[in-house]
Amino acid sequence: MTEIEQFRQRLAAGALSTGQESQLGAANLSPARREASLERLASLINARGFSGDTAGRQLLIDASRGLDAIAPGAAVPLTSAMRVGIEAIIHADGSRPSVMTCNDSIDALDPTLGSWQVRLLQEPVQLRKVIRAVARISIVSAIPERPIRTVGTGFLTETGLLTNRHVLQCIAVPDNQAPGQWRFHEGVIIDFGAERARTEPLAPRALPVRVLECGPDEIGQTSNPALLDLALIEVQADTAAVALPAFLEIERDSASLHSGKNVFAVGFPVRPQPGTEGGQILLRLFGDVFEVKRVSPGLVDLVHGQLVGDSNPPRCFSHDASTLGGSSGSCIVDLEGSWKVIGLHFGGRSGVRNLAHELACVQ
Repeated sequence: MTEIEQFRQRLAAGALSTGQESQLGAANLSPARREASLERLASLINARGFSGDTAGRQLLIDASRGLDAIAPGAAVPLTSAMRVGIEAIIHADGSRPSVMTCNDSIDALDPTLGSWQVRLLQEPVQLRKVIRAVARISIVSAIPERPIRTVGTGFLTETGLLTNRHVLQCIAVPDNQAPGQWRFHEGVIIDFGAERARTEPLAPRALPVRVLECGPDEIGQTSNPALLDLALIEVQADTAAVALPAFLEIERDSASLHSGKNVFAVGFPVRPQPGTEGGQILLRLFGDVFEVKRVSPGLVDLVHGQLVGDSNPPRCFSHDASTLGGSSGSCIVDLEGSWKVIGLHFGGRSGVRNLAHELACVQ
């Protein structure tokens, strides 16, 4: 699937989609949908307080030009500014939202939920269970301006906290005195209640005990589907007063995964670095609120066996839920009935093709 086809697919599930536009792989947006999506973006820009800025006006222009560029038959190449404009629409009109949680739930009236509202809220008890089981993994920093640094996400399974090996590498080092063992750094914080406006008290926290298993290879800066970017950590509650949340069930039937499957991720996107992810534009569209728990729905793209560079036997799939750095280690949950965890998000190109290990294929 080309980049333009991926943009079309992600826009096809927007809040304003009807008929063919709501189907996977919709070829185009109707004129009415196009204008309505631009109006939604304009409203969000206004709500974030930069409608009068040159940046706000230019973003709308770039978004409009980007939609023109991905229309069938268009011969205009996509520019970086157009890509940011399309990403802004996708965030604003409910195509691929990233919704903050509060007290282990989401706001049913959040305007960016769009057509995902019904699917995400159809089983509120199940959604609450998933949200509760996801933790922010961070470490105490020596930088005064940022005393706590988020390094990734993890979630509870029956045997421990599941995350990525590259997240583990940020909080621990291999123990040279004991091959196969790891030593955790001081100040590791595993927080299941890291929300923006949590009012319920006593959110559980955990402490790492030991690494139960992890991928055999060191993970570098670039996502590599051939490597197993997985780590399972034994954890314990940091106080006897608050028990850890219930664990999430893993889907072990690989046949349940298919292209176009409705899924969602739960994780902790961090502030994008300057010059990435549209830089200051995304900062402002997200309300400059990062490192808090978010729910991000999307669709499965390629299934195992279809991704170039996957391992042999294959164990990866791709999805298009909205993620940023910090989302590494997010659970990818089935939104079509089972509410089981089907994947472990580990990287990719945010907003275009994200990579996850299919847990049914991981031995």
